[in-house]
Amino acid sequence: MNRFVIPAAILFAAGVFFMVIPFVPSITVRVARSGRLAASLPVQKGDIVGLAYIHSANKGAVLDEFQVSGDGSLVLVRSVFQSFGAGMSDGLEPGVSMHLTKKGVELTGLNRKIGTLRMAVGTIANHRLRAAGREIELARRVGVRTFVKIAYQRISLYQAVRERIRNGKE
Repeated sequence: MNRFVIPAAILFAAGVFFMVIPFVPSITVRVARSGRLAASLPVQKGDIVGLAYIHSANKGAVLDEFQVSGDGSLVLVRSVFQSFGAGMSDGLEPGVSMHLTKKGVELTGLNRKIGTLRMAVGTIANHRLRAAGREIELARRVGVRTFVKIAYQRISLYQAVRERIRNGKE
Protein backbone atom coordinates (compact mmCIF):
# COMPACT_ATOMS: atom_id res chain seq x y z
CA MET A 1 0.00 0.00 0.00
CA ASN A 2 2.85 2.44 0.77
CA ARG A 3 4.24 2.06 -2.72
CA PHE A 4 1.10 3.84 -4.08
CA VAL A 5 1.05 6.74 -1.62
CA ILE A 6 4.01 8.68 -3.03
CA PRO A 7 3.01 8.33 -6.72
CA ALA A 8 -0.58 9.28 -5.83
CA ALA A 9 0.65 12.34 -3.92
CA ILE A 10 2.82 13.35 -6.88
CA LEU A 11 -0.10 12.98 -9.30
CA PHE A 12 -2.36 14.96 -6.98
CA ALA A 13 0.23 17.76 -6.65
CA ALA A 14 0.73 17.84 -10.42
CA GLY A 15 -3.04 18.07 -10.94
CA VAL A 16 -3.34 20.95 -8.49
CA PHE A 17 -0.35 22.66 -10.12
CA PHE A 18 -1.92 22.50 -13.59
CA MET A 19 -5.29 23.69 -12.32
CA VAL A 20 -4.06 26.82 -10.50
CA ILE A 21 -0.93 28.01 -12.31
CA PRO A 22 -1.79 30.61 -15.00
CA PHE A 23 -0.58 29.29 -18.35
CA VAL A 24 -3.63 29.48 -20.68
CA PRO A 25 -3.30 32.58 -22.96
CA SER A 26 -6.56 34.53 -22.97
CA ILE A 27 -8.21 37.88 -23.46
CA THR A 28 -9.67 38.70 -20.06
CA VAL A 29 -12.30 41.07 -18.73
CA ARG A 30 -11.74 42.00 -15.10
CA VAL A 31 -13.83 44.27 -12.90
CA ALA A 32 -11.50 47.22 -12.35
CA ARG A 33 -12.39 47.79 -8.70
CA SER A 34 -12.07 44.22 -7.43
CA GLY A 35 -9.93 42.52 -10.08
CA ARG A 36 -12.51 39.73 -10.36
CA LEU A 37 -12.32 37.75 -13.59
CA ALA A 38 -15.67 38.42 -15.29
CA ALA A 39 -14.99 36.80 -18.67
CA SER A 40 -12.26 35.37 -20.85
CA LEU A 41 -11.78 33.96 -24.32
CA PRO A 42 -8.78 31.95 -25.54
CA VAL A 43 -6.38 33.90 -27.77
CA GLN A 44 -2.76 33.78 -28.85
CA LYS A 45 -0.35 36.62 -29.54
CA GLY A 46 -1.10 37.91 -33.04
CA ASP A 47 -4.85 37.14 -32.79
CA ILE A 48 -7.52 39.76 -33.42
CA VAL A 49 -10.00 40.69 -30.68
CA GLY A 50 -13.12 42.69 -31.55
CA LEU A 51 -15.13 45.08 -29.43
CA ALA A 52 -18.55 45.74 -30.97
CA TYR A 53 -20.88 48.41 -29.60
CA ILE A 54 -23.41 51.11 -30.39
CA HIS A 55 -21.86 54.58 -30.36
CA SER A 56 -23.38 56.80 -27.68
CA ALA A 57 -23.53 59.97 -29.80
CA ASN A 58 -24.46 58.88 -33.32
CA LYS A 59 -26.18 55.60 -32.30
CA GLY A 60 -24.42 53.71 -35.11
CA ALA A 61 -22.78 50.30 -34.85
CA VAL A 62 -19.00 50.30 -34.30
CA LEU A 63 -16.49 47.46 -34.42
CA ASP A 64 -13.00 48.15 -33.09
CA GLU A 65 -10.44 45.42 -33.72
CA PHE A 66 -7.32 44.98 -31.62
CA GLN A 67 -4.37 42.74 -32.31
CA VAL A 68 -2.56 41.07 -29.42
CA SER A 69 1.03 42.21 -29.94
CA GLY A 70 4.18 40.24 -29.18
CA ASP A 71 4.49 41.86 -25.76
CA GLY A 72 0.81 41.15 -24.97
CA SER A 73 -0.40 44.72 -25.48
CA LEU A 74 -3.63 45.40 -27.33
CA VAL A 75 -3.07 47.43 -30.51
CA LEU A 76 -6.04 49.07 -32.26
CA VAL A 77 -5.61 48.08 -35.91
CA ARG A 78 -9.03 48.57 -37.51
CA SER A 79 -12.31 50.35 -36.87
CA VAL A 80 -15.57 50.06 -38.79
CA PHE A 81 -18.49 52.39 -38.12
CA GLN A 82 -21.75 53.25 -39.81
CA SER A 83 -21.65 57.03 -39.74
CA PHE A 84 -19.56 60.00 -38.70
CA GLY A 85 -20.36 61.88 -35.54
CA ALA A 86 -18.88 63.22 -32.34
CA GLY A 87 -15.97 61.09 -31.19
CA MET A 88 -15.49 59.29 -34.51
CA SER A 89 -12.13 59.41 -36.25
CA ASP A 90 -11.81 61.28 -39.54
CA GLY A 91 -9.00 58.99 -40.72
CA LEU A 92 -6.63 61.87 -41.46
CA GLU A 93 -3.75 60.56 -39.37
CA PRO A 94 -0.55 59.51 -41.18
CA GLY A 95 -0.67 55.87 -42.31
CA VAL A 96 -4.44 55.54 -41.82
CA SER A 97 -6.58 54.49 -44.79
CA MET A 98 -10.30 55.12 -45.02
CA HIS A 99 -12.61 53.05 -47.24
CA LEU A 100 -16.35 52.85 -47.70
CA THR A 101 -17.55 49.25 -47.49
CA LYS A 102 -20.92 47.50 -47.23
CA LYS A 103 -20.48 47.52 -43.45
CA GLY A 104 -19.72 51.26 -43.29
CA VAL A 105 -16.63 53.41 -43.02
CA GLU A 106 -13.52 51.30 -42.47
CA LEU A 107 -10.30 52.70 -41.02
CA THR A 108 -7.18 50.57 -41.29
CA GLY A 109 -3.54 51.17 -40.45
CA LEU A 110 -4.42 52.71 -37.08
CA ASN A 111 -1.73 50.84 -35.12
CA ARG A 112 -2.52 52.56 -31.82
CA LYS A 113 -0.93 50.73 -28.91
CA ILE A 114 -3.53 50.64 -26.14
CA GLY A 115 -1.93 48.12 -23.79
CA THR A 116 -4.83 47.34 -21.47
CA LEU A 117 -8.23 48.66 -22.54
CA ARG A 118 -9.99 50.41 -19.65
CA MET A 119 -13.64 51.26 -20.15
CA ALA A 120 -17.08 51.47 -18.60
CA VAL A 121 -19.72 49.07 -19.86
CA GLY A 122 -22.37 51.32 -21.37
CA THR A 123 -26.10 51.41 -20.85
CA ILE A 124 -26.93 51.86 -24.54
CA ALA A 125 -23.70 50.58 -26.07
CA ASN A 126 -24.37 46.84 -25.71
CA HIS A 127 -20.60 46.15 -25.60
CA ARG A 128 -19.68 42.73 -26.97
CA LEU A 129 -16.22 41.18 -26.88
CA ARG A 130 -15.39 38.90 -29.82
CA ALA A 131 -12.54 36.42 -30.14
CA ALA A 132 -11.97 32.79 -31.01
CA GLY A 133 -15.28 32.64 -32.89
CA ARG A 134 -17.24 33.59 -29.77
CA GLU A 135 -18.96 36.71 -28.45
CA ILE A 136 -19.55 37.79 -24.85
CA GLU A 137 -22.08 40.47 -23.84
CA LEU A 138 -20.23 42.46 -21.21
CA ALA A 139 -23.34 43.86 -19.50
CA ARG A 140 -24.47 40.28 -18.78
CA ARG A 141 -21.19 39.54 -17.06
CA VAL A 142 -20.60 42.72 -15.05
CA GLY A 143 -23.67 44.96 -15.38
CA VAL A 144 -23.85 48.40 -16.96
CA ARG A 145 -21.80 51.32 -15.64
CA THR A 146 -19.11 48.93 -14.40
CA PHE A 147 -15.50 49.84 -15.09
CA VAL A 148 -13.53 46.95 -16.58
CA LYS A 149 -10.02 46.18 -17.80
CA ILE A 150 -9.66 44.14 -20.97
CA ALA A 151 -6.20 42.64 -21.39
CA TYR A 152 -4.17 39.72 -22.66
CA GLN A 153 -3.26 37.49 -19.72
CA ARG A 154 -2.57 33.91 -18.87
CA ILE A 155 -5.21 32.28 -16.68
CA SER A 156 -5.31 28.95 -14.89
CA LEU A 157 -6.71 25.82 -16.48
CA TYR A 158 -9.49 25.86 -13.89
CA GLN A 159 -10.49 29.41 -14.89
CA ALA A 160 -10.24 28.55 -18.60
CA VAL A 161 -12.50 25.50 -18.25
CA ARG A 162 -15.00 27.44 -16.13
CA GLU A 163 -15.11 30.23 -18.74
CA ARG A 164 -15.49 27.74 -21.59
CA ILE A 165 -18.57 26.33 -19.85
CA ARG A 166 -19.99 29.83 -19.13
CA ASN A 167 -19.35 30.98 -22.71
CA GLY A 168 -21.14 27.94 -24.10
CA LYS A 169 -24.30 28.95 -22.26
CA GLU A 170 -24.46 32.43 -23.84
